[in-house]
Amino acid sequence: PRRVVERGPYIREWDESGEAFERLVAAVAARGEVDTPIWVRSSGPAGQRTFVLVAGKGRLRAALRNRLAAVPVRDLGELTDQEAVARQV
Repeated sequence: PRRVVERGPYIREWDESGEAFERLVAAVAARGEVDTPIWVRSSGPAGQRTFVLVAGKGRLRAALRNRLAAVPVRDLGELTDQEAVARQV
């Protein structure tokens, strides 16, 4: 999870102080995994690819809070900001 960059004007804010986030953290802890993939876009040459979050900020943060070593990821390939926003709708 630490290889995913959370940046971009299209990334929605996620309230980590709320009850909904705490329920998500507890659910991930109970399962020991994130069951729904986060979505990323990628760029750069093989071996040096950068993965930028498109969707799944709450799941990613819950995984980090639970110190999971890995999360399922769906790589959408190289997308522009506009294409990333369109994927979120």
